[in-house]
Amino acid sequence: MAAANDDPHLGSGPSDDSEILLDDSDSGSVLSDDSVLPIYERDGKSTEPAKTLYEACAKNDTASLRSIMERGVTKDEVMELDINGRNGLMLAVSKGFVDIVALLHTCPLIDINHQDNDGNTAVMIAAQAGTSEDIR
Repeated sequence: MAAANDDPHLGSGPSDDSEILLDDSDSGSVLSDDSVLPIYERDGKSTEPAKTLYEACAKNDTASLRSIMERGVTKDEVMELDINGRNGLMLAVSKGFVDIVALLHTCPLIDINHQDNDGNTAVMIAAQAGTSEDIR
């Protein structure tokens, strides 16, 4: 029987000093580098308040969120999703926006058990994002 070293169809394999580039573990964060999130970063030029509940959550704009919720919201507005299937609550917990999460806690239309496209809930995202604040 021929050894692997004798087979001309097999390559030499990795060298002893090469890095292992593949990581098959499933221990990565839900907020990996390939996540697709809308960009709602505040810039110095824009002083315009958020127009939607999701946008207020993404911008960490508590004043706009409070105003939106005071005027009244529908289930569709509250459960607006991004392309990853995440709602405003999920985005807020992923970024650690405690004040936004506290405001959303008062809204009875929020579905805290909603799952994104990967099956994650807001609690799972908060745990994986390392949010250490005690939110009740």
